Amino acid sequence: MTTLEQVRNRNHKSLKKYPDVLTVPQVQQILSVGQYSVYKLIKDGTLHSLKVGHGYRIVKQSLLDYIYGGELNETA
Repeated sequence: MTTLEQVRNRNHKSLKKYPDVLTVPQVQQILSVGQYSVYKLIKDGTLHSLKVGHGYRIVKQSLLDYIYGGELNETA
């Protein structure tokens, strides 16, 4: 296993503690970015989200696709 694969596996495993649908604060924590950055990713369509009440929910697979550039779906 290459170093890149090891990093991907470790990161993927660390996200298992999160639910399949994430809140904006959870995405902020995972990406270590601010609220504005998450909303920008939602607004430009990079992260697929659902509007729930006054907030957004982000599907974890969408976040994984963003992190890995869609490589998880291509290899699956």
